Amino acid sequence: MTGAIMNKEGLLRVFSGTAALVVSVTFAAAYNWANLNNTAYSHSGAVLPLATGLFAKAAPFGLALPPVFAGFGLFVWRKKGSGFMCRIFAHAAYLFSFAWVLAAVLVWTLPYLAIGELAWR
Repeated sequence: MTGAIMNKEGLLRVFSGTAALVVSVTFAAAYNWANLNNTAYSHSGAVLPLATGLFAKAAPFGLALPPVFAGFGLFVWRKKGSGFMCRIFAHAAYLFSFAWVLAAVLVWTLPYLAIGELAWR
């Protein structure tokens, strides 16, 4: 009985970690798309900062991460005695989810910062 409960607990951890990833990468991709299509940038011809440009190119590829994480998590879950590894997987998914959303917000804040000669006046 204990093995079956642990097995279900591991599966729940895999699903919750994957759900957190789905929410975070969807938010980051939507936030990225909304900022790229912002009229202030699309019509002004302004150049985006390097970090923002790199994230703008990488954000759509982030949508491929939840299926990869889910596949890896299910592989780990299927292994006998993998309760600890399911915990590691879930915590890694939570940390990556938080970091991905934080990166999206921070890199899209960069174009609004006054960097250069006006920042020192």
